[in-house]
Amino acid sequence: MTQLLLDTGPSPFGWHRYETFLRCPQLYAYSHKGPRHDDSESGRALALGSMVHVGLAHYYARMREEQNGNDPDVLYRPEEAVTALAAKKDGPAWHEFAGLARDIVRGYLTRYAAERPRILHVEEVFSLEFDGGAPLTMRVDLVWEAKDGRVYFVDHKTTGRITTSHPRWYAMSGQFLAYRWAGRLAFGERFGGVVCNLIQTDAKDLTFARPQLAPVPGQLRKFPAAIAEAWRRIQEIEARNLAVSEWPAHPSEHTCWTRYGACPMYSRCEWATPPDDQG
Repeated sequence: MTQLLLDTGPSPFGWHRYETFLRCPQLYAYSHKGPRHDDSESGRALALGSMVHVGLAHYYARMREEQNGNDPDVLYRPEEAVTALAAKKDGPAWHEFAGLARDIVRGYLTRYAAERPRILHVEEVFSLEFDGGAPLTMRVDLVWEAKDGRVYFVDHKTTGRITTSHPRWYAMSGQFLAYRWAGRLAFGERFGGVVCNLIQTDAKDLTFARPQLAPVPGQLRKFPAAIAEAWRRIQEIEARNLAVSEWPAHPSEHTCWTRYGACPMYSRCEWATPPDDQG
């Protein structure tokens, strides 16, 4: 029997695209209007996070199949899914971190072994549209119904170290604001909120936490307008038919060098030449 490997990749036009544009239109152009480029550090983090995500996706998708009276073996088992994704990507980082990803998934399954929510959706795309036709899609990691009958959007977040700052970081994230809007629209009064499912990836200290996100009603109220304004600006710049290297930039110590290190396009901006001089 051919088994399925779930798609845990980005949705068609998700928050990350808007976030990238708001950070720096030049970064948006390089990321979405030209060849993709990732530095080695972000590539390693992406590989590990993606493999953990696919392992958890298969765990919960198989749980859903069992709950619905179907055969869970149409899907890979969680650890097998990690191995299958590493083989599919076939890159150094994917093979390097596959073992750690399997260890993390095993640890997670042990930590939450007694948990049996009703699984509604796994890695499925939800779509919103705001003023001006501004699209916003999201591939939600997990949607479950808890024992209280309320429905929750669950987002898996891998991190090198879980800190007390995470609930405040993610409360203001457009990704989580989008989840709150989509959850309310899809499930109405049954929607219970968003679960930030934190997973620490330190091989010597695997830790899991689900902190309560801080309430941010002001940003939640303003979120549709923020998306509509970003969409309007994207359309406006695209209408100018600029070369990829000529999109506006937001040069600052907050955009070009973040807490994660240099922007992946730092060197391209550093020595950018006019379009006529580029070979």
